[in-house]
Amino acid sequence: MEDGEFERCGNEGTIISTSSNAGGIFGYEYCGSATIMKECYNAGIIKGNNAGGLCGEIDTWHKDTINISNCYNIGRIIVPGGGRAGGIVYGDSGIKDNLTISKFYNAGIFQYLEGKNNVVTDSITGKPGIKSEIYYLNTIDNTNTESESVSIDEEKLKSDLFAEELGELWIQSGKGYPMLKWQQNKN
Repeated sequence: MEDGEFERCGNEGTIISTSSNAGGIFGYEYCGSATIMKECYNAGIIKGNNAGGLCGEIDTWHKDTINISNCYNIGRIIVPGGGRAGGIVYGDSGIKDNLTISKFYNAGIFQYLEGKNNVVTDSITGKPGIKSEIYYLNTIDNTNTESESVSIDEEKLKSDLFAEELGELWIQSGKGYPMLKWQQNKN
């Protein structure tokens, strides 16, 4: 693969990494000049030392483009003592201003197995770049104070109006949180 391109990918299973990075779509991505992720989701359990709802880590230092759009995480993220977690992605290897994130929400639950050194953050959202319409459930402790993400309550997140705000690729699932339109046809 020349570039890391992920479109209409989803995870509803359990992913466990015993060594390092874990993510709903991938654990570590180091391909080509671009990472493009669109219309992806995680609804499964992700467990690892560095865990992200969609990605464990993106090596961004060598990339010209990173674009994450119309994605979400509602899965549980489990990290051991000293581990770190993020709704989108836990880590990056030196983000430049080549990042665009739009229309993403995180309603996943973070669970720590031990220790007090855990950090709940989307380290990628605190970096230079263009970011818009990034939301997280207000019951999640978002310790990344540089983040452009917006806290919203569960009632708004589950409303028809929120799915409409996210745009034409989204629908209200009838089960709570918005989902991507392509998901209604996957079974």
